[in-house]
Amino acid sequence: MPSHDRTVPRRARLAGLVLLGSAVSIAALALPLVAQPRPAIPERACAEVRLELVPRADGARGMGLRVVNVDPGDFDAHMHRDVHVEREVNGRWEPLPLEGLWLRAHCDGSTPEPVRIERDSSLTLVPWDGMQGDTQCGCERCVPAPAGRYRFYVVAWECFRPLVTYSAPFTLAAP
Repeated sequence: MPSHDRTVPRRARLAGLVLLGSAVSIAALALPLVAQPRPAIPERACAEVRLELVPRADGARGMGLRVVNVDPGDFDAHMHRDVHVEREVNGRWEPLPLEGLWLRAHCDGSTPEPVRIERDSSLTLVPWDGMQGDTQCGCERCVPAPAGRYRFYVVAWECFRPLVTYSAPFTLAAP
């Protein structure tokens, strides 16, 4: 049986040291590139929005919402068109399955994506009708949402990340 020599030949050891030395040199050259801090995004480069609850003028069940661009700078808010609703259940907020609750002031036509809210302006939405299913501009397949405590939230795409803004909680009476 041939014996297996477990020693590494001298030439291979030298080649390994040269490769290791090259890798360390390359890493040392790249380190200043990696270690440089990224330029910070100016703090005011992102639009800020506030959600205001607007009780329905007709006294009907549901709730209206106004999205206000409160940014003191020159920035428009770029919003995802969906408005989300959460219901408080046992002290936790759970999503309510809805369709068609969008950032829109009228029910005619489609809603663009993203919705732009200019600086120093607001958008008052067609109110949520307090239903699950088609919830804002029609009621083809809907059922009343259960009574309880609710809140809205919207998502803006600002500063290269999503910014989630919640409304104050509100109570929805039994149907």
